[in-house]
Amino acid sequence: MEGIPLNPFASLIEEDIETHGLVERGDRVIVAVSGGPDSVALVLALDSLRHEMGIEIELAHVNHGLRGKESDGDERFVRDLAASLRLAVTVTRHDVAAERRRGESVESAARRIRYTDLAELAERGGAASVAVGHTRDDQAETILLWLLRGSRVSDLGGMAWSRPIRIGSHVRLIRPMLNVDRDEVEAFLEECGAECRRDSSNLDQSFVRNRIRHDLLPMLEQAYHPAIREFLLRMGEMGRSLHEEVAADGRGLVDEAETGPDRVTVPVQVLRVVRESAREAFLREAVCRLIDVPSLSAAAVKRLASLLEAEGSNRWAPLGNGLRARRVYDKIVIERETARPKRSTAVVRIRKSGKTAVPDLGITIEARRLSKPPKRLKRGPDTALLDADHIDGDLVVRTRRPGDRFHALGAPGGRKLKDVLIDRKVPADQRDHLPLICDDAGILWVVGHAIADRVKVTDNTTRVLRLHAHGI
Repeated sequence: MEGIPLNPFASLIEEDIETHGLVERGDRVIVAVSGGPDSVALVLALDSLRHEMGIEIELAHVNHGLRGKESDGDERFVRDLAASLRLAVTVTRHDVAAERRRGESVESAARRIRYTDLAELAERGGAASVAVGHTRDDQAETILLWLLRGSRVSDLGGMAWSRPIRIGSHVRLIRPMLNVDRDEVEAFLEECGAECRRDSSNLDQSFVRNRIRHDLLPMLEQAYHPAIREFLLRMGEMGRSLHEEVAADGRGLVDEAETGPDRVTVPVQVLRVVRESAREAFLREAVCRLIDVPSLSAAAVKRLASLLEAEGSNRWAPLGNGLRARRVYDKIVIERETARPKRSTAVVRIRKSGKTAVPDLGITIEARRLSKPPKRLKRGPDTALLDADHIDGDLVVRTRRPGDRFHALGAPGGRKLKDVLIDRKVPADQRDHLPLICDDAGILWVVGHAIADRVKVTDNTTRVLRLHAHGI
């Protein structure tokens, strides 16, 4: 197949690319291609524009492994399309059903995996953007879907023309076809004599989006509002304007929070004192940093509000999309619903000089003998200084057991370890995985929290054992 000459369809794409600043001369663009009509039309349009616009394009296809031979047929089609246009193509293969996370739908898992692959390919290859073939019809369906989920008007902005493909990435996700509808796509393909694949799962009525596309929207057009799609798109424009007003508040709150690859943590008091719209913007921004979802239901926001008002700790609420919110004492944690690791029952003997790895707990204990107490007893949560003459027998590291008791430094006496951990506000889901350094007489150090009173360093101490825990 030769490059398609410029026509009105491609000219419209070019105009929108320039209007919204989607690409610049010299850019390398990855085009995501499923093999369906929209993505094929996007490839052909960009291929006809690339020389004039001064861009380089290559194709990418993700085989999700969900439709057996049909998925393999899509992959072959995309490879053939790339060869016919003399374009490079990268294909990745997955078993999405096996790679799903706990609480994650097949659709959400496929989307997460697909966008992760596209982001990694673009970042690794120095591409400026990843182009996807979403159309005006997709936009209207998305806005209606969010409306049905109870999203606020400020959440109904629809898909953006351009945004970072993931948080912190220099690569942009661009949608050059948001101003064309499916009828224009089909007409363009027919004019080009181009073939495409038809995904049978797009007819599966078990998916909400398919029911919206094939049942709800046509019914609304016929029985209630012939221009319902245009109405939804105008509502999306208003939603985008409102969204920008509150999004900055949410980003500010998340920037001040503790963030990691699987969770975002923020003090309860911070969320209690801000206005409701900022609180919702925080939740949306926090979730977007964990997974790539454009909107949250009103029910999810309401559940977060209930956690803010709840008393006590270890309460949680599902947010959908494989995420949950947890109240942990005076903090709210937004995190993935991952399976909890099993408690380690291993008992590892610690060398009293040198390093001892504890693989089950992901730490290494380094021991060092000191001939005399240091002048400055510099400690941190990962370091303990013990009076070596008060250690009874060998040292081991283990996790807690029923009946464990602990006499913490400065406490009037021994108590149940569980009560000590509750007082120190150790989250319930962490207590079974907390490393404990013990001798024959009991617990010497609750790693990260406290040493036992009986091994404290005093003016009478003559030998010190310094323990340092790497990896906590």
